[in-house]
Amino acid sequence: MYDKDGDREMRTRLLLSAITCFLLLAAAGAYAADVNPGDSIQAAIDAAGDGATITIASGTYDVAHLAINKPLTLKGETPGDPPKINITSDDGADGVTISASNVTLENLWLTRGGHSGYVAVVGVPKGGPWPHYVIVHSDITLQDCIIEGGRYGCYVHVNNFTVDGCAFLNSYRDSIVLSAVSGTTSITNTHITGSTTSKKAILVEGGVEEPFCSGTINIANNTCVGKRNFLVYNQWGDQSQQIGLSVTHNSIDQTPGGVVVLYAGYTTAAAGFAKFSSILIQDNIITNSGTAVKVDYEDYGGAPAADDRSVPTAGQIAVDNNLCFGNTADAVDATDATGNYGYTNVAGQTPSSASMAMFNLSGNLVGDPLYADPSHAGAHPDNFALLIGSPALGTASDSTNIGAWQGGGLNATALDVADVTGARGSSVDLQATLTSGGTPLVGEDVLFYLEGAYVGTGETDATGLAEVAYAIPVGAATGTQTIRGDFAGGGGYAPASDTGTLTITEPMVVWVDDDWDGPTNCGGHTWQFDAFDVIQDGINAVAEG
Repeated sequence: MYDKDGDREMRTRLLLSAITCFLLLAAAGAYAADVNPGDSIQAAIDAAGDGATITIASGTYDVAHLAINKPLTLKGETPGDPPKINITSDDGADGVTISASNVTLENLWLTRGGHSGYVAVVGVPKGGPWPHYVIVHSDITLQDCIIEGGRYGCYVHVNNFTVDGCAFLNSYRDSIVLSAVSGTTSITNTHITGSTTSKKAILVEGGVEEPFCSGTINIANNTCVGKRNFLVYNQWGDQSQQIGLSVTHNSIDQTPGGVVVLYAGYTTAAAGFAKFSSILIQDNIITNSGTAVKVDYEDYGGAPAADDRSVPTAGQIAVDNNLCFGNTADAVDATDATGNYGYTNVAGQTPSSASMAMFNLSGNLVGDPLYADPSHAGAHPDNFALLIGSPALGTASDSTNIGAWQGGGLNATALDVADVTGARGSSVDLQATLTSGGTPLVGEDVLFYLEGAYVGTGETDATGLAEVAYAIPVGAATGTQTIRGDFAGGGGYAPASDTGTLTITEPMVVWVDDDWDGPTNCGGHTWQFDAFDVIQDGINAVAEG
């Protein structure tokens, strides 16, 4: 007899088994591991399946190296509070080696103290045998990461490479090295800083062997303080693999070498500017630096004869609508009338056919951009915010702002920190007055620091005065300490800082002797000395006669 109930039960069991198998297979293909301080990040990577997203809790992690050999996303769990991953090794291997495609590092703070090896904090290696190396990995993304220290920040061979919203801090040498890239390479919304002796912010340079660069390189909306150069291009192999280079809406300050440099010292007609399908340098702010845009023919020996080196065709380098101020060209550079754009002009190195005709200069400006904070403290892009009246506001080729800052102009502010004197064991008021155009700013927070240590926050009153009471420790050393006041800005007002001096003295003690029988005008005596030999429980004592 046909058992309908039994058949229904069997079908239900089969369906549940199928669902269970599907869920297990899905989990195997999209494993997610949460990592907490004390856990192994590498173990989570090793256990993950292809396409996994591994979240890492905020905290500090020490690792020698990390190896990623499968497609996955490694991300900090809490936006704005990235886990700090200290790479403790200082050897011949990259700190994080990515040897797979479709890998994203997101919201991580990767730091490396050592820089003895020619390696990076993050590296993507090439593949294939010498000399026919190839790009084997694609679609690598660094999103909202801090990359700090190391010899190089990242050193990559990638098809489709994205860096967005990152910060590269204090790399010993070059911050971003594009050794070989193809497809679309995009470096955007990123802040790069380092000493002016720390080479390039972005370097496009490989060896003489394959692989070579191709595709588009888009460098936009970044900020840079320091570094020797902002961008150096030096990858010329295989003219059939062309490059479209676009450098737009960047704000660059205090970069003493050439800022955007096309290094042609070792080019030839067969391996030179025919490599480029286009070169566009547009809507950038470049200040207090070297030559803003430069073709560099300087060589270091063993280079082709000067007239065998490549010269851009007429107008090949489009330089449009940039704002420059305070730049100083190299003494050997031939430049335009503003001194901002040119090429190395050295006998025996520069081709005789080189001239300013290589540039298509259009609509470029010269003037102070009026940075709200010339020290560029704070986060990107606020560290390059502009004051009302800046010539960069609304004057870009696309009617936005020139440079990376795209907010409105800010009102200038002034903060005046007062000097103050107090004795050890006493209390003083740390004071600062905040104004804009001479008008007090009311209800704003001013943060006070002594010798760099935070001591309190005061709110400005109707006169713009903010103050914080500070008790000078009994054991404080006499002398001076630096008071710093900081206004973070906001509400359309620019940030402001100022410093003052706290002078710490010995306390004053008066000795009065009722039994004094000397001259009447000497009945009271005042000395300044270490009063705490005679102070008990914080109360001034009267010395016995």
